[in-house]
Amino acid sequence: MSLSRIASIVTCVAVLALPAVADEMDDLGKPEKAIEKFSKAVEKAPEDSESWYNLGLAYYKAKKNEDAAKSMAKSVELNPQNANAHAWLGVMYIALDRGADAVKELEAALAIDETLSAAHGNLAQAYYSAGRWDDAIKEYKALATADPKPADIQAVYTQLGNAYLKKGEIDQAIKWFERTIEANPNDPTGAYNLAVTYRKVAMDSAGDASKGMWQRCADQFVKASGLAPTDLKLQVYTAEALTFAGRFAEAQSRIDGYLKADPDGKKAGAKVHALALEYKEAVAAELSK
Repeated sequence: MSLSRIASIVTCVAVLALPAVADEMDDLGKPEKAIEKFSKAVEKAPEDSESWYNLGLAYYKAKKNEDAAKSMAKSVELNPQNANAHAWLGVMYIALDRGADAVKELEAALAIDETLSAAHGNLAQAYYSAGRWDDAIKEYKALATADPKPADIQAVYTQLGNAYLKKGEIDQAIKWFERTIEANPNDPTGAYNLAVTYRKVAMDSAGDASKGMWQRCADQFVKASGLAPTDLKLQVYTAEALTFAGRFAEAQSRIDGYLKADPDGKKAGAKVHALALEYKEAVAAELSK
C-alpha cells in the first residue's frame, strides 16, 4: 500500500484540567452519603440556598453533573449574591459542555467577588469551551503573568497553545507549546502537542515544506514517546511521522516494538492496530526498494 493511501490517524491535543473554585468538597466526606444528607435538608427547608449549594457539590463530587447543575442553579436562584455558587455552577456547565452558560455564571461570580482567583482560570476554560478564542487567550495570558502564577502553569501554557491552534495561528501555538516543555521537560504533553501541530502543518503543505514539517513532527513524537514508552498508541503515531519523514528504518523499529507489545490490538484498539499493520506494509515496501 502506498503512503498516500494510508488513512490519517486522529490525534487530540491535551486539555487543561479544571482548577477547583474552592475547597468545599474536601469537607463532604463520601459523596453518596452527602447526597442523602443534603437531599433530606432541602426537603425540610426547600428555600435554604446553602443546602442546595452543598447538594450541588455532593452531586458534582459523585460525578452526577446534571443533578449538580440543577441543584446549584437552585442555590443561585435563592441567593443570587453568592459568588461561589455562581462559580461552581459555571464549572458544572463546563463539565456539561455548556460553554455559553458557563461564561455567564463565571462572569457573574467575578462581578460579585473579583478576588475569586480560581474563577478566572475557570472563566478562561469557559471561554475556550464556548469557542471564544480571543477571550480565552486574554484570560489565560492574565493567569500566565499573575503573581503568584498558577501551580500548574504548564496547563495554562498548553491551553494558550490550544486556543491559538484553534484560531489557526500556528506560530503562536508552537511558541506556547514550547513553553510547556520549558515548564516541565519530563512531561510528554508539550512534545506531543508540538508534534500534533507540526503534523497539521505538514498535512496542509506540499513538497519540501511538508517533508520538513514531518521531520519536526517525528522529532517531537520521538521525544514524547521516549517520555511515555508504555503508551502504545503514541508508538504508532511516532511510526507514522517517521514514515512520512522518510525515516523508514526507525519507523519499522517502532512498528515492530508496538506489534510485539500488542500483537492482536487488544490494548491499543482495533483502529490503531489496523493503522500499524498498514504502516508495516508500507514501510516494508519502501525498505525493499
